[in-house]
Amino acid sequence: MRFAIITCFIISSLMSIAQRYNIEIIGLKDGVLHSLVTGIDQDAQGKVWLSTGGGLCNYNGFEFKYLTTRDGLNYTRLTDVAVDAEGNIWAGSSLGLNMVRGNRILTIPKDTIGEVVSLGKSNYGVWVLSNKGVFRVAYGKDKLEILQYSLPVNLSGSLNPIFQDRPLTDFVFQSSLNHVYVGHKGILYKLSNATFIPLTFESSVYVNACNENANGHVYAATSNGLYRLVGDNPV
Repeated sequence: MRFAIITCFIISSLMSIAQRYNIEIIGLKDGVLHSLVTGIDQDAQGKVWLSTGGGLCNYNGFEFKYLTTRDGLNYTRLTDVAVDAEGNIWAGSSLGLNMVRGNRILTIPKDTIGEVVSLGKSNYGVWVLSNKGVFRVAYGKDKLEILQYSLPVNLSGSLNPIFQDRPLTDFVFQSSLNHVYVGHKGILYKLSNATFIPLTFESSVYVNACNENANGHVYAATSNGLYRLVGDNPV
């Protein structure tokens, strides 16, 4: 029995050692524009893009480069960032949407697309969630293409004027099977026939995020644990 206990202790210790990770903190002193990082994505060249409270950063593992309003961004306080399949970099703000394409920066004003809350990857362009609704935006044929979808809820109203208090659990997500989900104020919606319909959870369950695993199973992170989505049903 004593041998078994010692063996278990050794195995547990080895497992504990094996699960230790080295975490490197990269902050202002290392070159990040702002201490508040709101989004992160990576392009095909391996550069990491960060949306921050001071502008857009890209990091190659050694040094940072920056884009701000001086370079053409519509605002420095960015809410999210996403890289599309064509390598375009999209960054949202309370003043609309920015797209970085090579050395060019194109913008869509908030009068058109609203105050951007969250961005999501798409097989064509990006998904945009704003206080004006849900949009799919892409760059094609030398122009920006904007397609709007409706949510069965009123999204009108401005974002919280305090940047740090903006919504953090509103999101838009597209699965590998091209199913599109939107989370807004704890309710999960799924795109069906060009309209987003709410999925049914228990009334006390608040959906915070959505993602999928390597097998293509979609999961919802909620106030009551993790749910797998089977069709339109959480289980």
